[in-house]
Amino acid sequence: VPVLPGAAYPELIRAALADEGSIHIRLLYYLAPLRVPDGKQAEIRLYLNRRKEGDKDGYDIRIQSRLVNEKRWDMHVMGETLSPAKPSPLPQKLPPAKMVSSKQWHEEIRLDPSRVKPQTGYVSVGPRWNMKRHIRKNRDQAIAELELAQNFHTDLDGLFLHPAMLDAAFGLR
Repeated sequence: VPVLPGAAYPELIRAALADEGSIHIRLLYYLAPLRVPDGKQAEIRLYLNRRKEGDKDGYDIRIQSRLVNEKRWDMHVMGETLSPAKPSPLPQKLPPAKMVSSKQWHEEIRLDPSRVKPQTGYVSVGPRWNMKRHIRKNRDQAIAELELAQNFHTDLDGLFLHPAMLDAAFGLR
């Protein structure tokens, strides 16, 4: 059964609050996967309720869905944002990470999607998850440089947080 990737929810929230400038997602609870059986369509509702509480101004978040022509709405995500004191512009490109010197990395991995076998088991993913990865990690941290395949670069025209890249970044082990 197809499932909306959990990494898509932060992008939904970011897109809905794009006029706010930068946002801080303080809490995000994943309550249930959004499953859409083959041949069906789902509607998604994103509720943003403004909260004004001094230094805790922001939004309470709820994301629900239902299958088209169904009555019951299912809750998938709850959370909250904090509004920054001053909205700051979103960076167009992040600078390279400089956390520790290269001598302190215990492991360095370069993955080329043309040499990786497709994932099998309980979860299968689409071709957007087959990306070049350069991963450096030690006992306390991991840094990944991810590159989306060229034929999916147009996805980035409407996204700031690409769900496949965010999902791949969280999947580091």
